[in-house]
Amino acid sequence: SYYGFELSWQSNFWYLPGILSGLVLDLNYSMIWSSTDLPFVAFEEGIDSSGFWPITVYNPIYETRESRMLDQPASIFNARIGWDYKGFSTRLSFRYQGSTITSVDPLHSLLDEFNKSMFRMDLNVRQQITPRLAVSLDIANLNNYIDDRVVDALGAIYPRRSEYYGMNVILGVRYDF
Repeated sequence: SYYGFELSWQSNFWYLPGILSGLVLDLNYSMIWSSTDLPFVAFEEGIDSSGFWPITVYNPIYETRESRMLDQPASIFNARIGWDYKGFSTRLSFRYQGSTITSVDPLHSLLDEFNKSMFRMDLNVRQQITPRLAVSLDIANLNNYIDDRVVDALGAIYPRRSEYYGMNVILGVRYDF
């Protein structure tokens, strides 16, 4: 099952005096509830007495366990603040995403892997020079977010993988023919 809600608010502060009338603000929040049955293998203990000595055997039993859906965060928040003035435009974006289950272990739920919560900032600046010519600067991952995947075994966090892409800067020139 999967359900949730989303709230969004966008505003251009055109009613403020002077250069403040160029302020813009976008807010977006999503809350998500998800549930699914994941495969799980339990073992039933038994006795094999077919040989000379009886031995203990463990027979696998297919079961399921309830969990959040894979790669599905419980919450996402986006915010963007900007300013437009004549041919100049800038936006500073913020993104938060709650932790997600990325893989499950069919034998031990303690070995399920999670992506930790994410917070990232991006910046976009653009200047229109002439009606046909504009320059732009885009900086992605301004806060150098590191994507960490972990195992959370009874509150003890064990790292599994970290991906670091660093900051990405793109300088652009646009000319419309």
